Amino acid sequence: MTHRVLRRDCVVAMSWRLVSHLAALVATGVIVVTAAACGGSGGGEAAGTTTPTESQSFANLVCSSLVTWKQDVTKAANSVKESPSKETISVALTQAQKSTATLVNELKSLDVPSTESSKEAKSTLTTLEDQLNQGASKIKETAGNMSGLQGSVEAVSNLSTTLVTMRDQVKAAGDQLRSLPKGELKDAFADSQTCQSLTGKTSSSS
Repeated sequence: MTHRVLRRDCVVAMSWRLVSHLAALVATGVIVVTAAACGGSGGGEAAGTTTPTESQSFANLVCSSLVTWKQDVTKAANSVKESPSKETISVALTQAQKSTATLVNELKSLDVPSTESSKEAKSTLTTLEDQLNQGASKIKETAGNMSGLQGSVEAVSNLSTTLVTMRDQVKAAGDQLRSLPKGELKDAFADSQTCQSLTGKTSSSS
């Protein structure tokens, strides 16, 4: 009986350490991802009530979808960190899967503005959508295979690996969007206040 209690405590402790690492990766890594995708330029939008251009609205929507995904996944990971159990791990897996599906659907629903770099932007987002779908499938598989305490530990480990991979894929997509040919879309991702807010910085007037 004592050995079973000690084993369970050990497994729970392992789960907590894994989730702590996962939460840190998601909370910090995706901020870097979204910063790469949407921020980094010093110039802010003009003061007043100027109506955003189609490209600016597109950049805002892309970044808003990314940050919502990050917040949802971080919340799910933190819930396991605060109360590690098979139930909270299962809920976290479900939330990660749903959040990823929502992100994919939102990206698919966006109409890329017709500019000189629209084809490149569309290709980047299509590739990201495919990669996110693959990640969602792995999360679903992880949830289906989870059984017992040891299975819970493996589930947290697999979820961590999958989310890190997805984070890197989103970062790569962000780098490609920032590398678009000069034009409205490139400027929109660099100058949008919504995208800049993801870095924890605000526009400064020089």
